[in-house]
Amino acid sequence: MKTKHFSWNDGIQTVVNNDKGYPRLLKLSDGRLACAFDGMFVKFSSDDGLTWSDAVAASNFAEYEGLVCANAALWQLENGEILLAYRANGKKTGTPDGSYYSSIQVSASKDNGETWYHHSTIYENLELSGAYKGVWEPHFGMLNGVLTCFYANDSTNLITTYQYIEYKQWINGEWINRTVVCDGEKHKSRDGMPVWQQLRDGTYVCIIEGWNTAGNGKMMIKLVTSMDGIKWSEPVDIYVPKKGVAGAPYIAELPNGQLMVAFQTDEDMTKGAGARFASMKTIISDFTPACELTAENFSEPEMPFETPDGYHSNWNGLYVSGNYVYAVTTTDYPERQIRLNRYKFEE
Repeated sequence: MKTKHFSWNDGIQTVVNNDKGYPRLLKLSDGRLACAFDGMFVKFSSDDGLTWSDAVAASNFAEYEGLVCANAALWQLENGEILLAYRANGKKTGTPDGSYYSSIQVSASKDNGETWYHHSTIYENLELSGAYKGVWEPHFGMLNGVLTCFYANDSTNLITTYQYIEYKQWINGEWINRTVVCDGEKHKSRDGMPVWQQLRDGTYVCIIEGWNTAGNGKMMIKLVTSMDGIKWSEPVDIYVPKKGVAGAPYIAELPNGQLMVAFQTDEDMTKGAGARFASMKTIISDFTPACELTAENFSEPEMPFETPDGYHSNWNGLYVSGNYVYAVTTTDYPERQIRLNRYKFEE
């Protein structure tokens, strides 16, 4: 098959929401496109992302008052129920003085997103010692036919700054079968922000951010793969920034089988560094099998959204539905918004 690349300049850009950030997309069984974002709000589009509904609140703010609810992850069950996972972290009423509460919660809707209720708690830790310890960044999928949620976890690793990528599975009404996919302590890395899926050829892929081999906190994009969803490879470097850091990745399979990886990086910025000055970029693989991919198998990066020096387009997502490829990001150019770029993929 012929390797295909395309330009995001040929896509259609729309505004999903003013303010609020870290969007994630899902195409629902009724044909609507859903977008969830920080604060746990959801909007819906009936025209494949061109226009959007008003936002619906999808978390119990009374129960989680004072907590930061972020890192949305959407899924829809076969019975039509919509799930929304997110991390709820912060100082919670009832926790001991000086301690920190961290959890991954799930909201659900049985009426197509009109109303939401608390579905379950995937992970909860009541007495952590610091605000940067806990569980983060859930992402749903089906692993060997079982609903599975990946997440990053350093709540059990209170001495080092390393982090695990692990999952739990929804079995008989409980989140159980906790499994470590990527052991950051083993390879001296704060692995985080997992996004995973099963490809059409059956391979499982999980994209993460992780430290370079120097272990100095410089982030890059890495890939782990599995043929059975149980035994996973060691992380492979997929994108190493020219300078600065690269993080917050996403992965999606294009209609022709190539893989697209998105991330944010401050490598081109001269007016500032870090996430506030990072831009969203995407790279596209050739047809090398996922378990054999390295950085050499990916195209040069491209920016889906114009991001002048000194601005940002970050905390992003990708999504593929039919022939549409979506990039979605949080940006402050030309103003603070969630923006979407929709490209129609033609082989």
